[in-house]
Amino acid sequence: MEKAVIVYGSVTGLTEEIACTLSKVIEDKYDTKVIDAMDAGPQDLQEADIILLGSSTWGVGDLEVDMVPLNDSLQDMDLKSKRAAVFGLGDSAYKKFCYAVITLEKSLKSAGAQLIQKGYRCDKYFDDEAKSKLKEWATAL
Repeated sequence: MEKAVIVYGSVTGLTEEIACTLSKVIEDKYDTKVIDAMDAGPQDLQEADIILLGSSTWGVGDLEVDMVPLNDSLQDMDLKSKRAAVFGLGDSAYKKFCYAVITLEKSLKSAGAQLIQKGYRCDKYFDDEAKSKLKEWATAL
């Protein structure tokens, strides 16, 4: 069974909840490992077949602070053999809604990862509708 790593940065716990839900959705297809960004390192990404990164968006389109070091380390990684996708949480009232998704996608692409799915964006609350959309998004992983 292929390995999937889900790395998330979460301040309020909502992005963590999305990561854990995502893990449950794909566990029949992948051997999944969920890691808080503060505990993740390059080796965690290298050991996986598929990389799933999640971050909320803060300020004016900024990554969640715990995701910054991992995002920076992507610049020095070779992920050409990896498939990847990104998920995020934000507030559509802001101009740069879920911009952390875009930032992480750019970093993964520059490291050579193949993006297999357009990023999943959750607007403010991870309610039943958002969970349904996540499950639909995850089926293409």
